[in-house]
Amino acid sequence: TAWELFGCGAGTDIGAMALFEGDLYASGAFGIGRDHLCRWDGGQWESVPTGLTGSWDRINALAVYDGELIAAGDFWEIGGVPAPNIAAWDGTAWRPLGAGLDGPAFCLALFDGDLVAGGAFRWAGLSDAPNVARWNGLEWYPFASGADGAVRAACLHEGGLVIAGDFYRLGDTAANRIARWEIAERGSAP
Repeated sequence: TAWELFGCGAGTDIGAMALFEGDLYASGAFGIGRDHLCRWDGGQWESVPTGLTGSWDRINALAVYDGELIAAGDFWEIGGVPAPNIAAWDGTAWRPLGAGLDGPAFCLALFDGDLVAGGAFRWAGLSDAPNVARWNGLEWYPFASGADGAVRAACLHEGGLVIAGDFYRLGDTAANRIARWEIAERGSAP
């Protein structure tokens, strides 16, 4: 019925949040060095070691996939591990998702058993996947023909995946910055 302060606040902008193993994780600077990821321990924010390095050193999206916390953003290394723009945290260590993404990721969603990443990239792993790609737990592959501009948001809606961003076309389909993909036929046009 009313908003209330969560702890003592965060002291920084929050880029993304997710629940992982019963804890709330949030990305932001938090005034705790350059870790940019914190876990709420029930009374205060606790830093999660990331040691991000890259052009912007930012986590833009969090999701839980296959029992791990996935962090996506604009970084080249996390926790001392090379992981271009996307990585998985198992609760103790970071690992890359294949060869990662060659540009920043802005959003994550779970769809049809896969992790979907949207952003401003051309390659996902070894796949030509303009701005939107799928991770099946083992490798990256294109999400249809991709988008002609950055994908900035993604969510599930009535069994389909809705993406939005700075695009006008998805393959041969005109799409004025927002489009929906149905699960019925993998590989069919949105």
